[in-house]
Amino acid sequence: MAPRTVICHEHFQESDIKIALTSKRWSLRPGVEPSVLNWSKVSERKPPKNRLALTAVAQQGTSNSN
Repeated sequence: MAPRTVICHEHFQESDIKIALTSKRWSLRPGVEPSVLNWSKVSERKPPKNRLALTAVAQQGTSNSN
């Protein structure tokens, strides 16, 4: 990691992070590397919408115009 690399605190153990008492800012202890990698998280995406096929939509449009 480069000195200015930005990474979320969730990838480090509590013992890897030091928190300043006055400012509540946190920094990493020297020589620490990310060790918590959650590759198995399931995405919270919504399921896709059910849509009509293009031919069904075209047929509905012609039957409504009569």
